[in-house]
Amino acid sequence: MNSDSKTTMTRGDKILLFLYEYGKGEKMRVRYEDIVAGLFKKYPTDFHLKGYPEYPDSGDLIHKPLYDFKKKGLVNAESKIFSLTDRGLEQAAQLVGRKSGGGGK
Repeated sequence: MNSDSKTTMTRGDKILLFLYEYGKGEKMRVRYEDIVAGLFKKYPTDFHLKGYPEYPDSGDLIHKPLYDFKKKGLVNAESKIFSLTDRGLEQAAQLVGRKSGGGGK
């Protein structure tokens, strides 16, 4: 059985999942710097500075997706502080279900 369809996530998925887990499923406000550091700790191979795997990348790998999520209504952003919207919480909860092998909604 191939479980890749259940476990393979994009970087964007990992960002939403991180915000969801960081806020324990609630709309917690998270500073951009905490997002960068937390994503690097959790997924160092996905969020490291190109050519320097020991350092986090705070550029396009995280910044651009967060503002794309804002445009899509998945996150709120104000003064580099982010939180999931109701829609973002719902999408992240589906990712949790997919990650754990459930189907989500």
